Amino acid sequence: MNRRKWLILAVPVLIIIFLGVWRFWPHSLRGMIAGDQEQVIHLVCNANISGVDSGGTSYIDSYTMEPMSAREESFKAVMDILNASRYRQDFCNLLPWSVTSVESDREFDGHTVNILFDWGSTDDKRCFLSFAGKSVTVSVGHNEGFLIYHPTDSDILEQLANYIKTHGVKNESP
Repeated sequence: MNRRKWLILAVPVLIIIFLGVWRFWPHSLRGMIAGDQEQVIHLVCNANISGVDSGGTSYIDSYTMEPMSAREESFKAVMDILNASRYRQDFCNLLPWSVTSVESDREFDGHTVNILFDWGSTDDKRCFLSFAGKSVTVSVGHNEGFLIYHPTDSDILEQLANYIKTHGVKNESP
């Protein structure tokens, strides 16, 4: 009887430990995008920066970097920023159904960065990353849902937004 009580207590504790390790164990960019970053042939980036200027007027500035190939310095710079961080999975990734919508977290500051990786010319050879707040939403290939990750580098969104703003082209509002 004593052994049975111990087992009843041990199983939930082991499950909690397993889930904690799974949640907080960081992954590389390669593990997050489920592909070999060495085979990425194109990369496209866009950043949206919104806020209120000193005069009290709201604004949204959008910047885009044209498609970059792996041979370009800007490609390498963006990949270096992405590779400098590690990424922790969100508990939503354990759900048996697909996550089809993602809300912004409490850390949303008006900045978003979207990155599209291409490994080839078909939809299943693509990966889309969307950075907002303290999370990254990932859509890989033909998957019908998203995966959610949390970067270990809390400044990665700001670094990406600044790089795209500095090296990209500002989209003019109509």
